[in-house]
Amino acid sequence: MTQAAVLDDDSWISKSNWHRIDGMTGSDQDKLSLRYLDEFVGDLTCSAQMLAWGLFPDAKEVTETMGVFNAIRKLGLHEKDTATPDGMLDGIVVVGDGVTPRTAAMFAYRTKGWTCYSVDPIMKVSTDHDKVPWDGVLANVVSVCDKIENIRIRLRKAIVVLVHAHVTIEQAMCAIDATEIIAVLTLPCCNWYGRQEQCFGRQPDLVYDDLSILSVHREVRLWMTRPGKLHAAKLVSLGGCVEKAYKPPVVKDSTVASDFLALVLQQSAPSAPSTVEHMAAFCAQHFQRDWRVGVIGRQDELVHALSRLGFTAIDSIEAEDDISTLTWHVLLDCGNLHRALNRTDKTKSGNLVGHLCQRWQTWLVDAPGAAVVILSSRRMLRSRKFLNRTTLHWASVTSISLSDPPNFIYVCQTKRNEVQATQDSSIHHTIDRVAAVLAVQFDEAPAMPVHASGAVSRIQALHGNLSFVDLQSADGTTTHVLLQERSLPQDPTCLMPRSLVQVLQLGDMLQVMGTPEPTKKGSNVVVASAVRVFKIKSRDTLVYYN
Repeated sequence: MTQAAVLDDDSWISKSNWHRIDGMTGSDQDKLSLRYLDEFVGDLTCSAQMLAWGLFPDAKEVTETMGVFNAIRKLGLHEKDTATPDGMLDGIVVVGDGVTPRTAAMFAYRTKGWTCYSVDPIMKVSTDHDKVPWDGVLANVVSVCDKIENIRIRLRKAIVVLVHAHVTIEQAMCAIDATEIIAVLTLPCCNWYGRQEQCFGRQPDLVYDDLSILSVHREVRLWMTRPGKLHAAKLVSLGGCVEKAYKPPVVKDSTVASDFLALVLQQSAPSAPSTVEHMAAFCAQHFQRDWRVGVIGRQDELVHALSRLGFTAIDSIEAEDDISTLTWHVLLDCGNLHRALNRTDKTKSGNLVGHLCQRWQTWLVDAPGAAVVILSSRRMLRSRKFLNRTTLHWASVTSISLSDPPNFIYVCQTKRNEVQATQDSSIHHTIDRVAAVLAVQFDEAPAMPVHASGAVSRIQALHGNLSFVDLQSADGTTTHVLLQERSLPQDPTCLMPRSLVQVLQLGDMLQVMGTPEPTKKGSNVVVASAVRVFKIKSRDTLVYYN
């Protein structure tokens, strides 16, 4: 996002927050290089065959594939340091390769010892009546016609490449069950710049514009698990590659945003007594009593309830002037935002909530566990248009449901808590280890009103902290299950649901305990509070299809 950009313009997802360190802006038309096309036509013996097969529809696609290969090649990430044990493959997984396995084929021709997977829901594959020309010729290319979310690939070492892919990095990574992730590379496009900014909360190790890629979307982002191999000069010194640095988006302090904050603070309708008690009890369960708590608006009943539970530093924030230099560990909104949205144009509400959250983030202390807690019956607040905007950079956004009256408590944390911080996102767990951890947690969990079991028939990973799973019982009944970090027990070395989703496969058998929650469509979903894997589908070393 540029410095002048504001949240009123939803195009933040199609703009990059990385800017060239040379300060150059504007058109690159006069600086573009043809060196990838020159190399492809003049130097590669495999280019004629790839063109004959129709792998590349145009020059732009050629330069995109050459650009991502160049990044991996020049940093030496594809170099093999040890022999691969029997039964385990090293793989390069290309997500969003298009109708042909063009990028996977490039890596297959020009590397040794790597199996290259090309995954796309519109991928051409051979059928009984029609065979693609490259089928069987490239032995180390596996073409998969499916969404990355619907498959699992088990590897020893993995390099993950997203070329203009329309999925998040977390969605792609949940499909990779690897002992070691060497690198993740993305070439974002369209409306995916903001959605591919981080890999499990971590910014890229290297970002640059490759002026040899003949597309307006030429920004390359690279994450590595071996920082010692990172030498930006290797890429930048080539010419045509311009390194970029991150600049946080700057939001203008608009009158509209200030007016909306004032509207939120002015809401004075009292909350239901049961709602107040739920909020106070939630705070007592999740936050330390000596933390400073800021209550949004005039909520005397909530302040008194918190005091009775032992909280010693509580402030009511009824106007922006009340803030002065204070900061809080927790900000509590007991319905003020909900009531303010009732008086707001729906077409502007998402942007206003984004502005408000950015303002509230500046009111929080810089400490693990600091959070904004919002009470509302609006289910839509969990969406990417509201609290889950990528530009807000929450460490996590979770919710729990209340039944009397029906409401949601949304918890937006600015930093990982201590348990989360111990989890290395590069660690990948085996299904046996995850099952063992879950079994202990399941046995220790208290009884819950809903029990369900069955075979996993669908897996949808929204992000590392939130996933949906469908269980199909023996009689054909399907149970929809919500796996969220907030409601599941946590082990410091095996965080849920991320660790489970990374190794879970269609056909695995799960047993779930939890509470029912209605959906907008009238169906029910079970919010899991404990999960057990009681039967594991046979694994092999290749691709698992839906």
